[in-house]
Amino acid sequence: GLRASHVVVLLAYFCCPQPFDAAVDAAYLHLRTSSFSQWNMSEALVASASFGVFGALYGVVRKFSSAHKLNGKPAPPLDPLDTEDIWWYVANMVAYNASILVWHGVVGIQKPPLPEEAPSFGKLLGEVAFGILLYDVVIWPLHWSFHHLPSKYFSWWRHLHLSHHNHYRSPSDSLMAGLVFRQHYLDAAVQVMVNILVQQVTPFGGWREKHFLSRLVHNVVVTYLLIEVHCGYDFPFHMHRLYPAIFGGAPRHERHHQTGHNYFHQFFRFFDDAFGYVETSPAKAMKAL
Repeated sequence: GLRASHVVVLLAYFCCPQPFDAAVDAAYLHLRTSSFSQWNMSEALVASASFGVFGALYGVVRKFSSAHKLNGKPAPPLDPLDTEDIWWYVANMVAYNASILVWHGVVGIQKPPLPEEAPSFGKLLGEVAFGILLYDVVIWPLHWSFHHLPSKYFSWWRHLHLSHHNHYRSPSDSLMAGLVFRQHYLDAAVQVMVNILVQQVTPFGGWREKHFLSRLVHNVVVTYLLIEVHCGYDFPFHMHRLYPAIFGGAPRHERHHQTGHNYFHQFFRFFDDAFGYVETSPAKAMKAL
């Protein structure tokens, strides 16, 4: 059903793009004339708010839903370990926004004038999809290095990522969405810098020509996907269920957290499959993988 709706939307846009482009025009006009869009920090604030909203939504699911986790067990009740996630979120967002604010001040970054025209619906989709793909492509070797560079020489580097993996009751536990916030400041900084880098690139133009609206939507989408892969659920609308040949999603990322040896993509699966970073033992492999 959901996949069919995606096809219908794309076919409808191909046949009659005007209503779709008009909707994007109207939304961008409202955004461009708002004071919020003029702030240097607008893109960072959108990412921060998105993390909070999506994390809270999965918290509500855990609180009120009887859905089982990927390990086949009901979600455990909330306890002090989980409420710490709120403080991790606050600490992450304060550090993230403060760091960007300081960087803007030191470098003297001023927000350039916003584009007068909105992107077409097709360009918006293309820029966002390309940005998500590029983000995961660049993250993959960095994530691999956190786990596989020799400890003898790179223990300091590997230690940066350790705090993202050591908050479990037992190694077989399913992930919880709030665990996305439990990470070392420098580990988070690597991901933020990668995201900033890929936001400068567009398949439709030159360096730093990605449209402002596309950058905002990218930040919403990438934060949701990061929450999804850490949520520990297997819902029909999740990316690995909609497009299993493309996305590894939550099942693979959960196995990565439980073993640390495989599945270094955040969202996709092609590098893991191509380079053999997958579980080959039938006893260990999960059907969804």
